[in-house]
Amino acid sequence: MKEQTIHRGKKSNLSVEKNDKYNQVVVKSLVDEYPTPKEINSFLHEYNICKDLEIDGVRKVYEWEKGKHAYRIYMEYIDGITLAEYKSTNPALIDYLKVFSNIAKSLSDLHLKSIIHNRLSPHNILVKTDTLNAVLIDLANSTTYTQRSSFVGNPLSLNADIHYLAPEQTGRLNRIIDHRSDLYALGIMLYEFIAGHLPFKNLNHFELIHAHIAIKPKPLNALNIDCPDALSKIVEKLLDKDAEKRYQSAKGLQVDLDKCIQQLEKSHTFEGFELAIADVSPRFELSQKLYGREAEIGKLLKVFKKAANGNTQFMLVSGFSGTGKSVLVSEIYKPITEKRGYFIEGKYDQYQRGIPYYAIINAFESLIHILLTESSTYLITIKEKMLQAVGQEGKVLTDFIPALELLIGKQPEVAEINGEDAQNRFNYVFLRWLSAICSEEHPIVLFIDDLQWADSASLDLIEYILLNKHNYFFCIGAYRDNEVSKAHPLSITIDHLNNQNIEIENIHVKNLELNHIEELLADSLYTPVKEVKDLAKLVFEKTRGNAFFVVQFVKSLAEKNLLKLNTATGKWSWETDDIYKLNITDNVVEFMAEKIKELPEKTQDIFKVAACLGTKFSSELLSKTTQLTSDEIQNHTDKLLKEGLILQLENEFKFTHDRIQQAVYSLIEENDRKTLHQNIGKLLLKESTEEELQEQIFDIVNHLNWGIEYISDKDEKLELAKLNLKASKKAKNNSAFKESFKYISIATTLLPDKSWEKYYDLTLSVYEEGAENAF
Repeated sequence: MKEQTIHRGKKSNLSVEKNDKYNQVVVKSLVDEYPTPKEINSFLHEYNICKDLEIDGVRKVYEWEKGKHAYRIYMEYIDGITLAEYKSTNPALIDYLKVFSNIAKSLSDLHLKSIIHNRLSPHNILVKTDTLNAVLIDLANSTTYTQRSSFVGNPLSLNADIHYLAPEQTGRLNRIIDHRSDLYALGIMLYEFIAGHLPFKNLNHFELIHAHIAIKPKPLNALNIDCPDALSKIVEKLLDKDAEKRYQSAKGLQVDLDKCIQQLEKSHTFEGFELAIADVSPRFELSQKLYGREAEIGKLLKVFKKAANGNTQFMLVSGFSGTGKSVLVSEIYKPITEKRGYFIEGKYDQYQRGIPYYAIINAFESLIHILLTESSTYLITIKEKMLQAVGQEGKVLTDFIPALELLIGKQPEVAEINGEDAQNRFNYVFLRWLSAICSEEHPIVLFIDDLQWADSASLDLIEYILLNKHNYFFCIGAYRDNEVSKAHPLSITIDHLNNQNIEIENIHVKNLELNHIEELLADSLYTPVKEVKDLAKLVFEKTRGNAFFVVQFVKSLAEKNLLKLNTATGKWSWETDDIYKLNITDNVVEFMAEKIKELPEKTQDIFKVAACLGTKFSSELLSKTTQLTSDEIQNHTDKLLKEGLILQLENEFKFTHDRIQQAVYSLIEENDRKTLHQNIGKLLLKESTEEELQEQIFDIVNHLNWGIEYISDKDEKLELAKLNLKASKKAKNNSAFKESFKYISIATTLLPDKSWEKYYDLTLSVYEEGAENAF
């Protein structure tokens, strides 16, 4: 029995069993006796993605069942050994080239089915030693090609061997993960076989991640003079940091490996040949490089360097919606990885403006979850530093960032004090805590997007942080300058900082010029610039160079088969006259709305609920607010992922761009919006425990307040008044006094006539709270 007979992971067991129906099978079992729906879906993902594949080079799945104590998947037994075990047999060069050619074939067949493996390593490839055929196993983390994910977080939290992660899989690049990520992993394995060791060895996790992103491995022919130049160049191409410069297909790689094999069999030597002649991408890929942003990137990196050297830095990135402000800021991922820093981000939501500190809380909660994946030694150190910084007043912060309790534990109650003193205490504790986590070893970059929608409490806190400088801290804010007047709260905050001589670095991001679009199309279509000029001019006229619109417009041309690939020549073609005839609006929101209308009606309905929930949403929250099962929700989110309308993050989804959220929201009639928000609020309230209610109070109350004019029932009004009072108190405790006053003002309008006589205690509490906030 050659296949490993038992494998134990965190969530599943793998064993080989005899079975009357299938003879010998591999059985994968879910360990947890009481798994959550999310864990069940995740476990069955491999079955769902493999059940209809019928690819010789991918392990077949037969069926799944729910046993008495576990979920089980029955899979094909492969009479083979892992690639890692095969390497230890010291095969001849020609034999392992044959193995890798067969792996490339299996990958090619998988990619043609629009599936990316995502976790390729020598431990999930089986080799049949008699035929040298290769079989891919363990597709538990695979995705369909169109379910494009962009992981941002700590790669140590991924279920993966980070030695084989492509640069875009590290969470430190704003690049889409696609089939070329699998090819990078294959390049690492090929390098390891030929060199006898990994390209990046004896590195800690941070150094390894940085190496994947920025360090070019030493060429194989420089390590070993016996390594043929052709083979060295094949591996070098596979390991290019830029996915556009790697092989674009596993088939192209297989053809080149077969040429090497044929030369060895014929003359036992290698002759040079031109690589990638038969390398044609199985589908249209838009280049992910940034065009026309060289000066802006240079300035961004220069300012980060100052922060990494111990300074406090503040930068504002302005520009119209869709110009690429967020994409530009993400260029900081590379250098921050080199400095072992943390990049955290939050985004204000145009439809959730009433939540105090919305983006700042999201940003620092993501930091907590990144820290929780660090080593136990570091966790002990950082916990001690945090506890020392917050002293006996940690609850001021855990009320503000609930996830912080996961690190420092439950904190003792703090004394109730008046508003001004409470604000001073909050600011003092927050700043001490921030100082504890910003360090030379781990500088922090805080990116706050869409500041034009920020609440006043957030702007006050950002101002306070910058006035009380912190070493190794870089705050970046992005905003739409066309939506910010001189009287706007953000403008007032900027004026305050300028008056205090706080240095503010500024970058203004403009639309793309025609020559930038020409370069983008030339790189994406592998065509000389002079041949794409007419197409580029058409795209520029329709989109006016708005980067987001350019991307969506060109993708739509590919989807409508107006960009055609000749597989024989590997060249793309198009008819500009046919594209001109398309009745495509030059308004990006209308353009996206029309695209969304092509979705199934039920999926559109789910998407509308998601748009009301915010820029990010979880499948659990969608399930709760739509009353659909997790399986039904997954079916709809898969469609949205396939269309590139949302992205899959670690534990949730997010809209690919706020213009998409805006387009979905525009499809909801005004009256229907209010009803929808009300229904969401009621469902969240009904499904929440007392503890969850306290955490989600702003979300719930904001939804309920949307349709306040529709509430006529006296008891319902009283209940909403109590909830607004609760929200007001929480906002006040977090020193968000303007937001607190808004909630309490709404509460006063909900009190019935003669409320002092009939509901004295509630009325007194509401007016006391109102008076304090007014003061």
